[in-house]
Amino acid sequence: MNKIKRAFFPVGLALLLVPLGVRAECPVPELPNSFSVKQNLISLPRTFSVGSEWRDFGQVRKKKLISFLTPEYTWLDFNGNKLARAKKSILSWGAKIDVFDCEDQKIGTIKVKVLKSLFRVRTVASILDAEGEEIASSTKFELFTTSIAVNDNDKDLVATLNRPLLRISDRWDMEIANHDAVDSRVLVMLGVFQTDRDAVKRVRRAQAININQR
Repeated sequence: MNKIKRAFFPVGLALLLVPLGVRAECPVPELPNSFSVKQNLISLPRTFSVGSEWRDFGQVRKKKLISFLTPEYTWLDFNGNKLARAKKSILSWGAKIDVFDCEDQKIGTIKVKVLKSLFRVRTVASILDAEGEEIASSTKFELFTTSIAVNDNDKDLVATLNRPLLRISDRWDMEIANHDAVDSRVLVMLGVFQTDRDAVKRVRRAQAININQR
């Protein structure tokens, strides 16, 4: 009962302060300039830790919906409160990740295209705001890439994603240069997508090696 009372008073106060017909906004997590997104090796379903050396920002849990082509990612803080949700769709031209706040209102979209040429393969990610306008983009070259830069439309740096070439688990270390350019929840989901994508590719390579050795 005490727990219910503690939860009721902030919610009741919020309802008094918000006019009727106006939705109370979800709080945007205040992330530090540097943090990491790391796959947890022993976890079912697959989870990803978000945090820095000094602070834990919760976990992102992957949930497969209809099939492996449409996974959903839910970011929860250390108390189990939902911070954001992302749903991935595989399309003919690549992948689309729609990101939603804790009230399931869309806050952004990540569109990912894999472009192949004779000598190289690169992944281009476009980041859109809630209205569908592109506000930032990044390019990742597939072969031994250890750094990704996210730039706004003026080519100013928004964030970088870095990872060690040799690593035990799949992870990306993120550095935010401009916290106002892109919603932090969208940036976290970009880091989760890259980390999960690397993990899936690593598993498929291992499976292919095992098949060839039989």
